[in-house]
Amino acid sequence: MSDRDFHDLNDDEFEADGEELDVFVEDDSISIVKIRGKKKFLDWVKDIHTSKNIPLEQDDEEILNYVESFHVPSFTDKESTADFFDEFGQDIFQYMFALYFRDKKSFPKYEGMRTFHDWFEVLIEGHIKSFEEILDFLDEIDGKVI
Repeated sequence: MSDRDFHDLNDDEFEADGEELDVFVEDDSISIVKIRGKKKFLDWVKDIHTSKNIPLEQDDEEILNYVESFHVPSFTDKESTADFFDEFGQDIFQYMFALYFRDKKSFPKYEGMRTFHDWFEVLIEGHIKSFEEILDFLDEIDGKVI
């Protein structure tokens, strides 16, 4: 499919009631959160394994390039993103450390998102839908006009 064909497909107008379209975009979509450790995280992993005399199976590059991804309800703005990380940031923070050593007492102290960003990069991809959701939506709008 050429770029032109792709754009033509995206330019199609769908006939739907405005309210139904709003619900589709906000309620059914998910966001993908991707977390990757920074150098500070790599140093902690290496230090904890050295101090506990536990062999480390990954090299530095593998640890720094490893991305943990998970889906969450869609973020619609900066406030909803902040709310999510206010509620679950510490859990994600601890999970990332637990992937390499499972003693919470050895994890660095979590003091909010500033701490999180000191240790990890965060990438958020928003409004991702399953193909089934798209087909269900199209079935619902058959015969309706905006």
